[in-house]
Amino acid sequence: MSASMLLFGVFDGIHDGHRSLFQQARKMADHIVVAVAPDGIVEHLKRHKPTFGLEERMRMVGECSLVDEVLSGDTRLQSYDVVRMVQPTLIGFGYDQGELAEDLRSWLQKNAPHIETVKLQAFEPHIHKSSLL
Repeated sequence: MSASMLLFGVFDGIHDGHRSLFQQARKMADHIVVAVAPDGIVEHLKRHKPTFGLEERMRMVGECSLVDEVLSGDTRLQSYDVVRMVQPTLIGFGYDQGELAEDLRSWLQKNAPHIETVKLQAFEPHIHKSSLL
């Protein structure tokens, strides 16, 4: 397969929806990298602090056996430095990441047109969503 996939997210407590996301990614790529949003970015986007700090959220993601690498996401919105650093084959988006997907696809067209994107399927989003748990 020899593909790598980059995933973005807050991951404020790992639940079955996240595990499903990682399982879907694993079916498409043999190396999964997860970029966890820094606390300041979470506050800016969601208008509240995450329940768990960045280091704890990274630790929780890293404990998932389906994830190969965990790193802190970009500290500036729309910089996509993490994409430049990781240089994945694929970027996967969760069902609720429409704005990110649209913005990043536009950035990729100009900066890295060889990177493909894929929207991953939701897993019981009415139950498994961090804001509901």
